[in-house]
Amino acid sequence: PISGTMTVDGTTIDGNTASGAAADNGGGGIYNLNAGTLNITNATISNNIANGTAGSGGGILNDGLAVTINNTTITTNTSALEGGGIWNNTGTITIDTNSILNANVAQGVAADNGGGAIYNSAGTVNVTGGSITNNTALGTSGSGGAIFNDLGATLTVNGTTITGNSSNRAGGGIEGRATGGVSTINLTGVSLNGNTTNTNPGNGGGLHMTGPGIVNITNGTVNNNTAGAEGGGLWNGSGTMTVDGTTIDGNTALGAAADNGGGGLYNLTGGTLNIMNATISNNMASGALALGGGILNDGLAV
Repeated sequence: PISGTMTVDGTTIDGNTASGAAADNGGGGIYNLNAGTLNITNATISNNIANGTAGSGGGILNDGLAVTINNTTITTNTSALEGGGIWNNTGTITIDTNSILNANVAQGVAADNGGGAIYNSAGTVNVTGGSITNNTALGTSGSGGAIFNDLGATLTVNGTTITGNSSNRAGGGIEGRATGGVSTINLTGVSLNGNTTNTNPGNGGGLHMTGPGIVNITNGTVNNNTAGAEGGGLWNGSGTMTVDGTTIDGNTALGAAADNGGGGLYNLTGGTLNIMNATISNNMASGALALGGGILNDGLAV
């Protein structure tokens, strides 16, 4: 039914496959469609695959109204394109305390593919507590090892651990894309630690914003992340990033060129970076000609 409601409680959904080839096909474990509402509690969603040519949402694809996820583990799911664990279109996904997203993989090769655990296409994703760990944007130019927040999307994360995630292009932990639209990311009390983006080109080990997006980071930590080129911890594009009361420690930017660096933070020409009440310590721009162990401001004033 167009406005159906489904509740999944205490259930394991494991080893299922969706092979559709259309752009919104996928949902290896669950597909929520139209004005549908999906409530998931005390469940395990694992080893599901969205493997069509445009397969997204290895564990869950939300093309409906709303999904709520409580005390649930979403693990080792795979998508051919985006959202190894979860793919959200224009609806709202709410993930509550004690949920775990671990070791999911998005295989899409383009720069706007990725989101190992979560891909938020144009909707709203709210995450509170729990952990998002060891997820991968595996494709050649895949971004957002843990989360990809695309055009018109809003991501809000509170008190969550995001660690051990990786990507090849950008955003080892989180990628935002605001080219031609708005992308808003709000992190409060988040542990964004130990994430990696590799060398294609490798920007924003913890978080990367492409274009004029909005990023607000309050309290929490951005520690021990690594970028293959720039912004070991954080990388800001041409929008506004505000960092308040946050510890940025032990991050590394590996790029060797003279315009690489920003071990802790990188601010691109045209971007606005506001830093308040923060601690920026023990970061490194380790490349041969790299600049800015703590911060590299490539253009306008901080």
